[in-house]
Amino acid sequence: MGCPCPVLFRSRVVCRPRVGHADPNRYTQEHLRRAELLAITAAAAIQNARLFARADIFASELQKRLADLHKAETALAQAEGDRQLSEEKFQKVFRASPIPFSITTVKEGRFLDVNSAFERRYGYSREEVLGHTVHD
Repeated sequence: MGCPCPVLFRSRVVCRPRVGHADPNRYTQEHLRRAELLAITAAAAIQNARLFARADIFASELQKRLADLHKAETALAQAEGDRQLSEEKFQKVFRASPIPFSITTVKEGRFLDVNSAFERRYGYSREEVLGHTVHD
């Protein structure tokens, strides 16, 4: 009984598989060799299909992770912009405040910044106090 589907390789028919014969010992060593070659080719095709399916899954996962990374980068850029705006507002309030303010380290009490009201109130210029501690 012949198979209606010939096996093609590079658009050429390489064999027309048949199943079963009424005559015993009809198959020769050449038939066996061709069947083995066909089995090797079929196994390679199945393996390639499995690898392609896995690669497709990995590609989809990679695309998802890249999209997530892009969203995170966008959020980070927005947060950085918000931080800069907040810092600018703080600097304006700090510098323009009529109340004397200083920014010092907690551990040592070292001056990091002072505003002009601090300079007027205590009589020290900004340059004189920066880097010194409150105990100096």
